[in-house]
Amino acid sequence: LKLRKEKSFQKHGTRKIIEDLDYSLIKKTRQSLIDRGLTDEQIDFIGYCGLSKWQKLNTPIDDGMPGIKVGGKSLLNHSDGIFCPILNFNYQIIGVQIRYNLDKGGKYQWLAGERSRKHRPTSHLQNGELPIGFYYGHTWTPQALIPLPQETTNPVILSEGTSIKPYLISIRTGITTIGASGGSHYNSPPSYSFW
Repeated sequence: LKLRKEKSFQKHGTRKIIEDLDYSLIKKTRQSLIDRGLTDEQIDFIGYCGLSKWQKLNTPIDDGMPGIKVGGKSLLNHSDGIFCPILNFNYQIIGVQIRYNLDKGGKYQWLAGERSRKHRPTSHLQNGELPIGFYYGHTWTPQALIPLPQETTNPVILSEGTSIKPYLISIRTGITTIGASGGSHYNSPPSYSFW
């Protein structure tokens, strides 16, 4: 599976964004995730963060990354929400969605660059697919990371959603969960067929 190197979330610093956010601003967001069943350690492991509208960044980020305003000093989020990293089977962040705190409309949105940009960064992988999330069925702590399986006959759960929902399912069931936006796993055959 080849990931889009020129738009890699690892290369452009997703973890830098997570480290940059002011955690004092997101107590309400953190509590909403705890209320759904996550622990502080599980929240931090994935990197869920609360965002304010047009979230400012203390440290500029490469604006070649989707969701970063030209100049790298803020995110392109039009409302408050949750920064939701999406992990692949190697625990790498390969995409990000923002879960907006909205009563109506689409709550989840993929990061993308400004529409006016000629070569607009998007969250698509090099093969044109949108990322799907892989969440292994174990306690999900840094100490519990398991090696990438070569072959498995263990059950796998397919879930709608790419981040919070499949992550919760994997924690609650202990079963590896693969999440796709809208439950459209068939739209990502190379990524899905890996498993």
